[in-house]
Amino acid sequence: VHSMTKAERANPDLLNLSRKQRIAKGAGVNIAEVNRFVKQFDQTRKMMKQMPG
Repeated sequence: VHSMTKAERANPDLLNLSRKQRIAKGAGVNIAEVNRFVKQFDQTRKMMKQMPG
């Protein structure tokens, strides 16, 4: 997350391959881990939108 820009954190849809490579390198993980994190983040965000409040 710290390797992501504010815009990328606000809108993960911006993450193309080169951005994912930069994030993975900065975080010391592989691209698959970045993809897994983004997918989990997106699922959590969708779940939060469904909650009443």
